[in-house]
Amino acid sequence: MKFAIARELNQNLTARIRGNIEYDNVGGKSSTKGELNLLEGSTLEFIKTLEASGTIRFENEVNNPYLNIVATYKNYYQPPETDSKEELVAVKIKLSGPLKDLSQNFKKDKNNIGVYVGSDNIDNNRQDDSKDPSDAVYFIVTGKFASDLSPQQKSQAVGTNITTSTATSFAGSLLGGFLNNYFGDAVRGVELRSVGQTTRFNLIGKVNKFTYTIGGSTDVFQDISQANVRIEYPIFKNFLIRVERKEAITQTNIANEMINELGLKYRFEF
Repeated sequence: MKFAIARELNQNLTARIRGNIEYDNVGGKSSTKGELNLLEGSTLEFIKTLEASGTIRFENEVNNPYLNIVATYKNYYQPPETDSKEELVAVKIKLSGPLKDLSQNFKKDKNNIGVYVGSDNIDNNRQDDSKDPSDAVYFIVTGKFASDLSPQQKSQAVGTNITTSTATSFAGSLLGGFLNNYFGDAVRGVELRSVGQTTRFNLIGKVNKFTYTIGGSTDVFQDISQANVRIEYPIFKNFLIRVERKEAITQTNIANEMINELGLKYRFEF
């Protein structure tokens, strides 16, 4: 199902769904009731393509369902200090309420869009209170926060949505779209980002029930052993096993050290 959130801004929710709804038409009056769950691969277009999850509940009108959805954009952030390690950052956008009232509800509650810094905070929904909605939007557009940008850079970002740092990201989006059209879910997207003088990438896809992410710097093409690899497999619907090989987070005496992790994840729905 495809929902137009804001036609003038080309903001659309594309929902891959599973669930049950019941449609009645009695005496010329129609009624729709039921709930649909968003499946993996659902997206929200908001400047860029965000992953979407949540539910769509029909309480009466078929054209005005109640949305309870979280859309997430993830990218890596390199702090201005040259010796600082890059961090994974997420911007989460919450769409809650009847479809026809979404625009008004979104404007009223500033907590509908927030910034989350670090994998642990992202997974546990701990928002960074030092970042406001403008930081979230600037991060989606430029990969940086408002405090990192000069007035000229802010103006450029608002006016064109393209800066030197986002050009690489935009190229990755185009490449990912092309590969997805050709290979289907086997290649769902490609992320490219500039970190200093280095270009880093992530290749994301799904083969049967296996979901994978392969990435790293372009040095990987000379030494495949330095690639970050993450593979997830659902043992049951809400129970997943994860195998991951990635760069060490802390500095050690071993050059280019990689660590291996085995994880189990159980998702609660309530």
